[in-house]
Amino acid sequence: MVTCGCCVTFLLFNPFLKSSGQPQCSGQRALKIKCLTKGPTVMSHSRFKLISDPSSTPSPAPVSFFPKCSLTRHGRPKKQPHTLIVGDVSVKDAQKMFSSNVKVICLPNDTVSDLANKILYIVADFPHLKNVVIHFGLNDLAKEESEVLKQDFTHLLKTACGKSIFLSGPLPTLNRGIEQFSRLLQQHNVLQSCCKLHNFTFIDNFDLYWKRADLLKKDGVHPNLHGAQMLKLDIQSVILNSTRS
Repeated sequence: MVTCGCCVTFLLFNPFLKSSGQPQCSGQRALKIKCLTKGPTVMSHSRFKLISDPSSTPSPAPVSFFPKCSLTRHGRPKKQPHTLIVGDVSVKDAQKMFSSNVKVICLPNDTVSDLANKILYIVADFPHLKNVVIHFGLNDLAKEESEVLKQDFTHLLKTACGKSIFLSGPLPTLNRGIEQFSRLLQQHNVLQSCCKLHNFTFIDNFDLYWKRADLLKKDGVHPNLHGAQMLKLDIQSVILNSTRS
């Protein structure tokens, strides 16, 4: 490379070099480009990309698991939530029904073991949390062995320690067959026993949704808007009674 004043001439050589390290003259071409004098970056108007000094490139900053802006559109600080609700698709329609001090995160495709690997990162994004509500299990119905499901929930509850933990029980389905209903009932009993064993609060939704077609969508699995509102009220009621006691 040869420099002259504010111009830089790059010689592009034939890629096949002699053993002595000298370029073959037959493949030489010259290209003049302008050089930016205020930094190590060279801006080319040819087909070549931006050339920069690797040593001057800063290392990327750590990214939050759930990136969020700390200011509202009016420039005011956002109110930090005191309650976090993490759930499967059952909590999707309830996301906008809670007040600003409640954050709802829907992970529609995650299992209990998936959430156990993420819960610490999620909770770390909200430093002012007091309560964590977990509503999971719909994607774990394929697990036939109750002990496996119990181990997954126990691992999740132990990982999420440090806050007031509320475990929201499954919603009974309608017209989905006896096998799915029996697995939901088994899951309900497993969660209830886990909460008693580890001294967490269990939110019982089973009786609330039992044979309530008016609370479920046509698929008989997911809550409709009325059902989402009922789930919200049930969660709020349990948390309120827990803080009073």
